[in-house]
Amino acid sequence: MRTQFTANLEYKNTDVSIFIAKKNIAATIYTVATGGTAIDTLPHVNTDSSGLLSFYVDTVDYDLDQLFDIKIGKVDISYNFILSNISIFNVKDYADTKQALDLKNAANGYTGRDADNDATTTTDVADYGGAFVSYIPPTGSDGALRIAIDTNATTPGKRLYAFANSAWNYATLT
Repeated sequence: MRTQFTANLEYKNTDVSIFIAKKNIAATIYTVATGGTAIDTLPHVNTDSSGLLSFYVDTVDYDLDQLFDIKIGKVDISYNFILSNISIFNVKDYADTKQALDLKNAANGYTGRDADNDATTTTDVADYGGAFVSYIPPTGSDGALRIAIDTNATTPGKRLYAFANSAWNYATLT
């Protein structure tokens, strides 16, 4: 399923290149809602004569939590303007899909239960002040697992917490 991204920019008739966020890898986009040809060469599209930017990304190509960097200007030359870490997919639009429910539950710190009613991994996502300075896992029980994602712009990070021997222990994830 495709989701449209639109923006009115001051840059008219200007090249636009879309990348996977924080990487210099060209994204795959489309210019139409259904059908059409996938575009993964730079520049992907151009703004129109009024500065309108419009393109689509597809859930077949990306997970719902994928972020994008949108660079406006000539390829391989200093870009005029960059939109960083842009979320294009709206989870609400995909409410009936398992991927959307998993993402929504992860964002809310939901603890799932398996068929035996045993707790499964919980994910906590927030700005914890960078390097997890304000993250405190809740009271745990042996065998509990948590993934913590610090979304701080300066020092973001990911950790896997395991509760064992009456204490939380963690490993930093890359």
